Amino acid sequence: MQYVKCGFSGENFPTSVFPCVVGMPMLRYEESLMEQNLKIDPTECTILLTNPPLNPSKNRENMVETMFEKYNFAGVFIQIQVVLTLYAQGTIIHVPVVNGYSFPHLTKKLNVAGQHITSYMVDLLLRRG
Repeated sequence: MQYVKCGFSGENFPTSVFPCVVGMPMLRYEESLMEQNLKIDPTECTILLTNPPLNPSKNRENMVETMFEKYNFAGVFIQIQVVLTLYAQGTIIHVPVVNGYSFPHLTKKLNVAGQHITSYMVDLLLRRG
C-alpha cells in the first residue's frame, strides 16, 4: 500500500500520513488534513508536490489546477521525486539533472526496486514450492 505524507519544511518526519487513494489522494482527506492535522490556511501557503519522472504533463496540469482552484493555495511547486531525494542526500552526480531540472529524454524507467523486487521474490518463492 502507498501512503501520502504531509508535513512542513525543516521537520524530520511528516506531520500526517494516510493511505493513498488511486486517482486523487488529497481529495479524500481534504478537511481533516488541512484544518485538523496540519492546521494551515492554504491561501497563505505554497505547496510542494512530488512527481514521477515520466509522468505526463497533463497529470501535472491537473494537480496544479486542483491545488489552485479547489484548495486555493497561494503557490504550487512540482518537483521530480528523484531530484528531491538527491538534494536530500547532498548529491546530484550521475543523474541527468541540471539546476533542479531533469531531462525526460535521458530518463529511463528500470523496474528493479520496491514493489518489483517484492513481486519477483514472491514469484521465486512460489516456484520453489
